[in-house]
Amino acid sequence: MDERTHFPLAERAVEQDVYMDDVLTGVDNEETALRLRMQLEEMLQKGGFRLRKWASNCPSALQGMSEDNLAVVRTEGYQLDSDPAVRTLGLIWHPNTDVFKFRFKIPDLTEGETLTKRRVLSIIATLFDPLGLIGAVIMQLLWCLKDEKDNRLGWDQPLPVKVQDDWRYFHGQLLLSNELVISRCVIRPKAVSVELHVFSDASERAYGACAYVRSIDTGGNVSVALLTSKSKVAPLQCQSIPRLELCGARMAAELSKQVVEALKMDMEMTFWTDSTCVLRWIRAAPSTWTTFVANRVAKIQVLTENKIWRHVPGLENPADLISRGINPNQIQNNVLWWEGPAWLKAEREFWPEQPADSIAEDVTREARRSVLHCTSQQEAFSSWYVRKFSTFTALLRCTAHFCRRLDRSKGVERNERSGFLKASELKLAEQMLIRCVQKEVFVDEWKALSNNSVV
Repeated sequence: MDERTHFPLAERAVEQDVYMDDVLTGVDNEETALRLRMQLEEMLQKGGFRLRKWASNCPSALQGMSEDNLAVVRTEGYQLDSDPAVRTLGLIWHPNTDVFKFRFKIPDLTEGETLTKRRVLSIIATLFDPLGLIGAVIMQLLWCLKDEKDNRLGWDQPLPVKVQDDWRYFHGQLLLSNELVISRCVIRPKAVSVELHVFSDASERAYGACAYVRSIDTGGNVSVALLTSKSKVAPLQCQSIPRLELCGARMAAELSKQVVEALKMDMEMTFWTDSTCVLRWIRAAPSTWTTFVANRVAKIQVLTENKIWRHVPGLENPADLISRGINPNQIQNNVLWWEGPAWLKAEREFWPEQPADSIAEDVTREARRSVLHCTSQQEAFSSWYVRKFSTFTALLRCTAHFCRRLDRSKGVERNERSGFLKASELKLAEQMLIRCVQKEVFVDEWKALSNNSVV
């Protein structure tokens, strides 16, 4: 921060492109690369930091540097036309050709060795897999295995014979594959248009996303190249495939954010999924769906605001290789994985047609259900009846007349129940009103007295 005004290129690289004690950065042309290298050396030297092990796919950027500060060495037991290589984190980089070589250096299995979950996990841990191509599904399948007593296998219990045979076959495929060659030139020189296409998919074993860069140069030539991918093991708790597809879509949205932050480029983005159910969820308001779907749809809509979500046929979805898995010896020449679907290099009118919206059962199953409670408040009879009269005297006299008519309807004829109201009739009417009020106000006491209980 103290030297940023004197070394603007170096300041940006140090603040944004330093991982631990490594500076991993780049620029757009050779002249700027040379200036960046010189600024980094001079600025960090002021703090007592000496940068060493320099490497670049642009030889002119390293001109004038002593060989003691260069990182170009040959890897043990590996030569390719004397092409120098740099090894870091188990990955081999050839600066001259700007390719990565991902080597499968895994422990050999001794003859007759009994495989356990602990042993398999130790082998998986030796695989440095920056693109998430292998290893993501293996431990989930092993974790579900049970013994004869239907108990989950322990760490050091032998695996079933069939599982051991399958693992030995997979282990052999790794050894036969030896290495993967990955070109890192993902954008055409002099590109006038750069787009990011992110595909997602899911299965009951795993879900993931992969990002492709589509670039067009001044001559109209189009190239598509895999940039990065990400995967995650599906949870053991039973989830529907549409829900897992939604988790994959959220991973695609998060992956696009990471790519944009890393490349620092303005790119048009398109997201692809083979689930029409997920597309319906994403295009509706989050409040339309249940909590599980609503939370993930809200996250996706925030990360991919104003971006396009499209449908891709399942067989043309490269993310299907993440969710279903693929043998290591098949990945090197898999064009769908490294370059995406063939139509992505064509004009937009040749891209897959979008299916018409349809209301599938999986869509409606996740719809938020509104429960309507209908209630009606019934006013107490005594309150309603008393409110009809303006004076207590009128209330008593009218009630007494009602009692007379009630007796007549029952066939009871009494001499005192004709002509003017008697004092006894008014007294009975008053007692009747009091009883009505007591039944409503003193409910518990009335029930107890009626059942000869203690009040």
